[in-house]
Amino acid sequence: MVYHRDEWVCAYLESMSTSPLKRAKAFGEVKALGYTIVPIDINEAGLSWTALPGKRLMPSMTSCKRVGAAAVEEIIANRPFNTIEELLWDDDFNWRLSKFNKRALEALIKIGAFNSMNIIGEDKVFKNYRHMYEVLLGSHEETVTHKRKGVEVTETVEVDHSALVRRRTRHDPHEGLKNFYALVAKYSDVKEWTSLERAGNMIDVFGAVDVLSLINPDVLAAFERKGVSSIEDVELGEEKVVWFMTIPQPVKKGGQPVVGVQCQTKNKRDYVRIFASGPSGKGVRMAVWGMKDLPEPFVLFVCEVKRDDYGFSTNHHRLKAIS
Repeated sequence: MVYHRDEWVCAYLESMSTSPLKRAKAFGEVKALGYTIVPIDINEAGLSWTALPGKRLMPSMTSCKRVGAAAVEEIIANRPFNTIEELLWDDDFNWRLSKFNKRALEALIKIGAFNSMNIIGEDKVFKNYRHMYEVLLGSHEETVTHKRKGVEVTETVEVDHSALVRRRTRHDPHEGLKNFYALVAKYSDVKEWTSLERAGNMIDVFGAVDVLSLINPDVLAAFERKGVSSIEDVELGEEKVVWFMTIPQPVKKGGQPVVGVQCQTKNKRDYVRIFASGPSGKGVRMAVWGMKDLPEPFVLFVCEVKRDDYGFSTNHHRLKAIS
């Protein structure tokens, strides 16, 4: 740790990645050493945790389901990728990667791992990550007419977009590229995934909700600059401004996860108890006085919260949702 701190920290994080609670503990410890945890990116992540310039730490791509070591090695051998064309095709417009298959591509799109390529945004190739998903991995139905045993038959077929983008013929080696840009234009109005859908993507890829991955890194950096810590850092007897995310939890063992419960005081005053989570994803119960309706799941909030012998509490006027 003294002479090779980056390597030691990466090895420590790798060993503590077996559960959300261990991971959250490790994140807090490396944060105290001045490091920042950043989301996975295709041009920087590797087979294990990676230390990047500026004391940034990035998880491995193999922590994603369906992204195997062979796919990561192929990515590393061919990167950096600066354009979508470099990622998908070689100079002769053959499909570039084979080990990095459709399922691996789906996982990295779902967690937003292409920010360094500068291809996502209002004036970029893809308006958002859902747009990228629909173009490369979506499908649509078409009505086709053809002859079967001399009889003209009309039927509806499902067209796989990945097959269209990969298509290459001897007469037109650019057919896949043309199909690609036609699909980009066709699906340009697709809206970004909602917070709930993004959380579902996290569960699909990582097997659990990774709270930090659901939050824009710029927002986390702003929290850091302004001294806004997570709700998990509030000690007994403290009152401070914190951030948290509403994470559904089961109220009873085996029950359906909910974001909280609606309650009343003895004087019939409405309030709610919500599950508020920091980096670990394990929610703490917090009373929000004056609130009648439960908030949506996977929404990021900032508020002034108090922790006493009765637990965590705040007033609904002090809650501010962060988009």
